[in-house]
Amino acid sequence: VSPAADAACVAGLFGAGRGPCDGALGLDVLARELVPPAAASVVLSRVLSSWAAGESCDRGADAADVILAGVVQDRQNLRTMLRSVLPRIADEAGHDTGTDWGSSFEYAVPELRAAFARAVATADAEGGQVDDTIRLLFRALFQPTGGLPGLEFPLSLLGDLRAHNTACACQAAACAVARLRELFVRDDGGGGGGARRAWRAAEETWPLLLWDLVDEALIESTVAMLKEWLALPGR
Repeated sequence: VSPAADAACVAGLFGAGRGPCDGALGLDVLARELVPPAAASVVLSRVLSSWAAGESCDRGADAADVILAGVVQDRQNLRTMLRSVLPRIADEAGHDTGTDWGSSFEYAVPELRAAFARAVATADAEGGQVDDTIRLLFRALFQPTGGLPGLEFPLSLLGDLRAHNTACACQAAACAVARLRELFVRDDGGGGGGARRAWRAAEETWPLLLWDLVDEALIESTVAMLKEWLALPGR
């Protein structure tokens, strides 16, 4: 890990801080099986930060926009790297590998989270169209970040996690329930309006989730929530 964290190493091999460089290694090498994820994440974060810093100074570009464009355009094979590591993220059981090697979750660096947030905000402003870049970033970030807390995203994206591991399926269901509770509380101005909107969202989201993998406590909590909504006037 320490050699990868060295600024000179990252600049020399990956061009970090030197602007566009034809001789720089592609980021897809970070997804190779013999590369420790803990080291790969250090390099990845440094390179993405250097992109943002360089273009912010040169053109006044926003950091999240720069990195999002890098994913869309496969700059320095960034998109290729994410596609390569995604199967490992989908199979990963958890963070702790018990060694300095790290887990595939290490690839979910903060710079990519910022890019995802910008992509979702832009899509929402333009009519809510979810594209392949949003789906790719969501699948790479959801479980490693603990469900993308504090960031609102289309609940329909949870359906993209069906091929992920059991722990992720449980996390997706818990996330959906929490978001629906928030929707009910936030939108309820009396008369059950919030419950009706939350109910419609639930009807669209439930089929996307793998309820047979969810623990009993969450199912009981969900059933209680639905009974509460059904008891409101107007249902």
